[in-house]
Amino acid sequence: IITVPDGITEGTETIEISFEYITQDGDTISASATLNIIDYVTLDLQVDDVFVCPGSTADAMAMIENGIPEYTVDWSNNTSGMSTTFGQGSAGDYYSVVTDFCDKQDTAYFEVFEPEPLNLENISPFYCIGIDTDALVSGGSPPYEFTYPADSLELLEGGGFSTDITGIYDLVVSDACDDEFEFTLIYEACDTQIPNVFTPTNSPNDVANNAFVISGLEGFPGSSLKVYNRWGNLVYENRNYFNTWDGGENPDGVYYYIFERSDGQVNEGYVHILRKKP
Repeated sequence: IITVPDGITEGTETIEISFEYITQDGDTISASATLNIIDYVTLDLQVDDVFVCPGSTADAMAMIENGIPEYTVDWSNNTSGMSTTFGQGSAGDYYSVVTDFCDKQDTAYFEVFEPEPLNLENISPFYCIGIDTDALVSGGSPPYEFTYPADSLELLEGGGFSTDITGIYDLVVSDACDDEFEFTLIYEACDTQIPNVFTPTNSPNDVANNAFVISGLEGFPGSSLKVYNRWGNLVYENRNYFNTWDGGENPDGVYYYIFERSDGQVNEGYVHILRKKP
């Protein structure tokens, strides 16, 4: 029996075959068989991209659906079989070809990746408490996993850290390839610096220098600020100041401030409000 493809999906078709024959002794023998004819479903080959960790190997796997077994799989790195192995230095583009019992073929393309080395970056001799660090890790194979004192440090989205507690903190970072680094972050209460001018504006698109920002204030929560006009009238007071005074409705001009830091240090001086012109 020779089947002829008709391009119509009909499910499994069955042919019943039966026959009889007479032996030399005159006995009648009968036999039957069932032949199933199935539709050919297009062969499909998939190969996922491969990630090779430093100093290790990784396998590309042929994932085959449909067609008719047995399958033969050939790879562009001159190997054959249901899988092939890649090691360090193999990064690049590859393909695989599968051939089934019916001599139908399908091709899948994939890429072999190798990560850059895991690196620490933006590590400073010390950090100011209350100030977020930039991302500290690059390269390697994300996601990164940090081991750190969670009761003191806060891990930020993107891989930075923040804390309001001075101290020396030991950390470990590892990636998906189990590469790791140990490093230390030192947090100090940085000295405050007070500006003598700020330039508020009502524009939401221009917020630079928009408030009376005392740098290093994050290290001294509970500090207070009083601001007086030229006639000695109190125009602003906050017993837990956190860089929020934008001048309010007060006109441009010079104002006198008293800033009492939470550690007892008192600073007095003048600040000029100079609003930006539209």
